[in-house]
Amino acid sequence: MSETSQSGSPCACDDVLADMDSYLDKELADDRAAAIRQHLLDCSSCASEYKVEHEVKILVARGCAQHAPPQVHARVRARLRFLGVNCSDREIRED
Repeated sequence: MSETSQSGSPCACDDVLADMDSYLDKELADDRAAAIRQHLLDCSSCASEYKVEHEVKILVARGCAQHAPPQVHARVRARLRFLGVNCSDREIRED
C-alpha cells in the first residue's frame, strides 16, 4: 500500500503498518511515534487501519479484564496441590 499524503510526500504505509502494534502499545521512541501520528493525519487508509486496530485492542482488553470465579481458583489450587506444586494463597491472586 503506497499513496501520496495530502502534503504531497509519499506515504510509508508499509512501515507505518509494520509499527502499528508498537505504536498502539506506546513502545516507540517519541520521534517515531510523532512521525506515525503525522502520517495517520495525512493518510486516510492508514488512519482507517489504525481505528480498526485500536478498537480490537480495546475489545481484547475488555475481555481480558474479566476474572475467573472463585470456584475456578479453588479448582486450580486443588489441581496444583495434586501435581505437587507448592504455592501459598498469596502467590495466587484472586482479584
